[in-house]
Amino acid sequence: MALAAVAMLLPAGVLKAQETVKIGVCNPAKVFESMDERKVIEDKMKSERDKATAEVNRRKQEVEDLQRQRNELRPESAIFQEKTNQMMEKAVQFEVWARLLQAETARTEKEQIKTLYEKIRESCKEIAVEKKLDLILAERKPELPANMEKLTADQVRAVISQNDVLYANEKADITQMVIMRVNQKYAAGGGIAPPAGAGATNTTGGSGVPPQK
Repeated sequence: MALAAVAMLLPAGVLKAQETVKIGVCNPAKVFESMDERKVIEDKMKSERDKATAEVNRRKQEVEDLQRQRNELRPESAIFQEKTNQMMEKAVQFEVWARLLQAETARTEKEQIKTLYEKIRESCKEIAVEKKLDLILAERKPELPANMEKLTADQVRAVISQNDVLYANEKADITQMVIMRVNQKYAAGGGIAPPAGAGATNTTGGSGVPPQK
């Protein structure tokens, strides 16, 4: 009764300050790597990159063939100049096409990565609301190599300093819940789970940097 009476006398702001903030932890990089949708997108993009590589080789071969044909001709001949013009035109077309392809590929990859991370954030929010959590921390776990002989003290310190969460128990870690949620939503939307072992690398496909774990 005494405690209740004291609580009634305390200002509302003081009581609110004493409320417990419930915190959860999620490793977005781990979720990203485990997304079925990411793996399917990556496989599709790999197929598209293979097609683009074949087209690059074909166009490059066209330029080289024209150059070879021209080199077999006498420089003073009219057809020599004609082949030279054809070669230069093909070379310019190839360079412009290659630059546009590279820019479009990079733009598409960045947009897809952004979309996937937005889905991770959305699922984190849903789970936080369900579990009545007030804050979700994004956890990063960069790992030191087993053999640190080639690392300087500053490099070791830099890796360690990238850890955002020093400790979180299983109750606080919602990473697996988020993985299940994003994959369930993907399947519910008609997505097909990739075969085992698919999507072994990250979506950036070598043109970007994989997210840290």
